Amino acid sequence: MPHGQDGWSKMFGPSLASQTGWLYPLAAVAAVCGLLWRRGRPRTDRIRTGFVLWGTWLTTYFLVFSAGSVGGHTYYMGVIAVPLAALAGGGLSLLWGAYRAGGRRGWVLPGAVAATVAWGACLAGEFPSFLPFVGGDGIARVEGTVEERLPTLRHTAHGVRIEGVVMAVVDPPRVEHGGDSSGQLTSEQRKLLAFTTAHQGSAEYVFATNGWNGASPYILATGAHVLPLGGFSGQVPFPTEVRFRQLVQAGKVRYVLLGQARGMAGMFGGGTGRGATPATRITDWVRSACARVPASAYDGAQPPTSAPARASAAAQTLYQCGPGR
Repeated sequence: MPHGQDGWSKMFGPSLASQTGWLYPLAAVAAVCGLLWRRGRPRTDRIRTGFVLWGTWLTTYFLVFSAGSVGGHTYYMGVIAVPLAALAGGGLSLLWGAYRAGGRRGWVLPGAVAATVAWGACLAGEFPSFLPFVGGDGIARVEGTVEERLPTLRHTAHGVRIEGVVMAVVDPPRVEHGGDSSGQLTSEQRKLLAFTTAHQGSAEYVFATNGWNGASPYILATGAHVLPLGGFSGQVPFPTEVRFRQLVQAGKVRYVLLGQARGMAGMFGGGTGRGATPATRITDWVRSACARVPASAYDGAQPPTSAPARASAAAQTLYQCGPGR
């Protein structure tokens, strides 16, 4: 854990809060309002019960992680994401109802959105390329909710909708691997995706690739239907070698993009022999049974293999598999 992130304040530090902590303010406001505004209701009140359940869950793990050690294993923070999402979702519904009803409680929603935007901007300060998105879009959402509360300042161009408020507080910037800093695909990736899409035919997947790191840029940037072999770690037994060959024979997978092991897949190892994983066995089969697609087919020209600038591109090779290749 980075220096200064020990002790009871570490859950608010960038190394942990940036994982699942974007919704801290909204979840906290939701929990408090949910309990206060529903007090006095019967014990069978489902809304109050929900806030008690998710609030207790969040508080318990928040205290446990604050007192314990989660440094180096930030994936444990996933258990925090569940109550945060539940409280944020339920809270937005509750606050939106109060906002539409008017009165003093109607100001809680703009305040919660403003606090969440400010907190998101604070976290995004660790990732400068994301800050303009959080600040600009978030301020616009806060402005819209305030204008709804002050009719004399309302402009016709600022019709606020609940979808806009939700997007401002539950769609923090995504960290995407493999693309440029803006989260877009590189020129080479766009050309490869355009080629495989144009020749996809009736295949279910645009292409398969070895691991989440190879698939995530295309999935996150464009929503392309890419099959990551071996999951995030590269060791998930899906698909198995037999199942993958069936997908190829059925025409559901036509292209496979293979590259060097990166990220978690490289950490967990793999390879041939007794320690081989389904993903590495599939990789070996593709290299021996499928046809290599020259880079000139999708990149416009065959690059010289000695060019240092093309080293990263040369590390990835596209293959065409299946009948009729």
